[in-house]
Amino acid sequence: MAEDLKPCPKCGGKGKLKTLVYYRVTCSINECKFTTVSHDMQWEAIQDWNSMTPDLKSCPFCGNDAVLHKDEKGFAIGCSNDSCVIGKTRYYSMPEQAVEAWNRRTN
Repeated sequence: MAEDLKPCPKCGGKGKLKTLVYYRVTCSINECKFTTVSHDMQWEAIQDWNSMTPDLKSCPFCGNDAVLHKDEKGFAIGCSNDSCVIGKTRYYSMPEQAVEAWNRRTN
């Protein structure tokens, strides 16, 4: 179930399910510190995390899922298929800007 986690909505890092008494999902990037509130059930924490992640349209060339990338240049979105011909969007300072650029098309 934890493998169904979407990328961090703040930085694009990998989500990590944490269990103490309650369940919550946190970003695996220590500097980010983005997290969900605590939940009684594991599926609730995962659903909460995934609902915060923006919906990305699939790749217009191959149909695979899109992926949010974060590095020192900023945020960009590209295809999850490494052999696809499409590249990433240009880099943006905020993830919402990259999502808007990726999803701004007619299909």
